[in-house]
Amino acid sequence: MSLLDNGAFAAKESSRHQYAIKPVITNQTTSNKQIQVVLLQSQQYTQILYQTMKHIHQDRDLLLDALLKWCGFFHGANTIDDRGGGNAKRGALAAFLTILPPKLGTRALLELFHDGNYLDLLEFPSPSGGSREIETKAVATVKGNDLEGDLAPFSLNDDEEGEQDILSPNETEIQTRDSSNDALMQKLLAEHGLEDDCPLPTDDYSRALLWKYCLSVAGASWHAASLLVESENEHHTDVAINWGGGRHHAHADKAGGFCYVNDIVLAIKRLLQSQSVDEAGTLASSRVLYIDIDIHHCDGVQQAFYSTDRVMTASFHRNSPGFFPATSGFVREKGEIDTAGFGYNLNVPLPTGIDDVTFIRMYRKMLFGLVNSFDPNFIVLCVGADGLEGDALVTGKLH
Repeated sequence: MSLLDNGAFAAKESSRHQYAIKPVITNQTTSNKQIQVVLLQSQQYTQILYQTMKHIHQDRDLLLDALLKWCGFFHGANTIDDRGGGNAKRGALAAFLTILPPKLGTRALLELFHDGNYLDLLEFPSPSGGSREIETKAVATVKGNDLEGDLAPFSLNDDEEGEQDILSPNETEIQTRDSSNDALMQKLLAEHGLEDDCPLPTDDYSRALLWKYCLSVAGASWHAASLLVESENEHHTDVAINWGGGRHHAHADKAGGFCYVNDIVLAIKRLLQSQSVDEAGTLASSRVLYIDIDIHHCDGVQQAFYSTDRVMTASFHRNSPGFFPATSGFVREKGEIDTAGFGYNLNVPLPTGIDDVTFIRMYRKMLFGLVNSFDPNFIVLCVGADGLEGDALVTGKLH
């Protein structure tokens, strides 16, 4: 997931991630301003993404990390080391690009959107005593490539504790919690979408890893949004990117589409907490334009903001019989009737086999139209790789 500055919008429209946009002060000349981009990335974060989601992502998270490295982004950027020790190096790209280790979320952060009973199923509490093994295991994997890192703790305020202890397995013994014969538990898991494409693991290590994954993805996107709205942030961020974000199918009390927690909703909520300065110089509530070009409809995000006029949701996706999600993404869904949100939801079903030229022409025309009419303070952009031609998840060639 990524976040952008409205004044720098032209520079951002070709980016391929997720974004949000920072308020623009009218007396600034953005044409003379050096755009500042922050990438939330660390080797530990990459390993958590990979280890948790490799059954569906395969090695995409590792390949992306390697691509960024060999294209010179890691060496050329202003890089902050994973343990918060300050600038590790400044390269040729440091004038506009900074790489920061993402901060870890907390349960309190997830509760800003997600239902407590649902989180009770996901959370894996730690008994006292064996709390560091999962982190050590992830770092050990990275050290094999001469890379190492750690996730900084993250909290909603300065008084709250950051990272919580989690349990990982003994190397020779893994306890299991097999509830396959428990009909009531299976019914409960089904009600919360924790089956099929979003199964709840049965062994302790995988449970702990999944919970840390949820905290990591949510924390990274909240961190990205915070970089944009904090007026005194040291990085003066215009664009913030979370490559591991974009879990747009998760609902408040239900998982779906390989998404357990909705980091996008949390990031937008962070942006909505801010106030912007209008042309008259007075404070006003911020507005967020959310754009999604993943090939699947953003059902979780749409539902979260379906009744508000402070978030404009626009989704470009495939909508055909049997294509996930089959119950949403229709043109008729324009926002909740008789609420402020009616007219602030736009679904654009794309024809099968649409070519690049047609898509870009449609996207640019509608995008600039939405920006001009809605006049957002921030733009959040979700870009799923499954929209690319030949993607294995869409073609059914995923092994």
